[in-house]
Amino acid sequence: MLTEYEQRKLLPVLLRELPNHKGKKAALKIKDIAQGLNRWAEVKVTEFVVIKLLEEIILGQMLSGVIIDGKHVYLATNLAEIQLYMGRLDAKIKHLCCIRERVKQQLNGYA
Repeated sequence: MLTEYEQRKLLPVLLRELPNHKGKKAALKIKDIAQGLNRWAEVKVTEFVVIKLLEEIILGQMLSGVIIDGKHVYLATNLAEIQLYMGRLDAKIKHLCCIRERVKQQLNGYA
């Protein structure tokens, strides 16, 4: 969930800038986005905050084809890019579920 400042001040900047970065070759570094926002923002903008903003753009369907690829973000130019991204997300979900199961097993050891 975004703070009011993130929603009113930072999110519109990303929504204006992202459409200029279509395709992997035009990807923005998340680190560079944070640094750019920090030049004028009234709060410290970390890479975590940028990712949170990008995820909100995806969840709110504010832009189509947003791909967060490691330390970069760009807009997909075709269906294959989106399908590849979905496959990576599925793998990440599976991996996180495995980690959760191991933690749950450890938790049972404390009971």
